[in-house]
Amino acid sequence: MQNYYRQVVGTHQSAKNLPSSCTSKMNPGLIKNILAPGVADPHGTWDNCKADITHCSSDQLRIMQGFRSEFLKAVEKIEHVSSKGMFINSCYAHCQSGIQETWLAKGSPVVANSSISKAVGDWYMDRDQVRIIDCPYPCDSTCHNDISDIPDQDFLLVNESTNCRLYQQM
Repeated sequence: MQNYYRQVVGTHQSAKNLPSSCTSKMNPGLIKNILAPGVADPHGTWDNCKADITHCSSDQLRIMQGFRSEFLKAVEKIEHVSSKGMFINSCYAHCQSGIQETWLAKGSPVVANSSISKAVGDWYMDRDQVRIIDCPYPCDSTCHNDISDIPDQDFLLVNESTNCRLYQQM
C-alpha cells in the first residue's frame, strides 16, 4: 500500500506539497495498523471494533476520538498554508478517493456542502483554499462506513471533517 501511494506522489509530482517534517515521522493513518495492529493486540480485543465500528466499546470509541484529536492538532500546523488543502470527514472508511461510490457518485459523503471530489478539484485547480473538517463520528449521515467480516482486510483512515481539509500522509 505504501509503495502504491509513493508511486501516486511520484506520478503527480506532489512531494513538494507534502511537508517533510510530517512525512519523515509518520506513516499513513491506518487505525488498524497504527492504533491497534494485530501484533499490539494479541488477544484480539479490537477485532470486532476494527471489522464494524458499531461493535466498538465506549472505551474504544473514546480512544479513536483521541486519535482524531491528535490528528487534527497535527494538521493545525499546515491549516493556514494556502497550498495545502484539507477534506477530513468522520467516515469509518479507507480509500474513499479510490472508490466511485465515495468519489463521484450521487450519494458521496458531503461535508460543508462539498463532496470529496469537488473539494479535491477545487484545491487542485486553485479554485478555492479547501479547509473542510467534519464533526466527530458518528455525526456524518452521508458516510458509507466500511464494515467487514474480516478485520485484517479493513482499514480505518481517520478522515474527519467540519471545516475544509484534504491531507494524506505518506
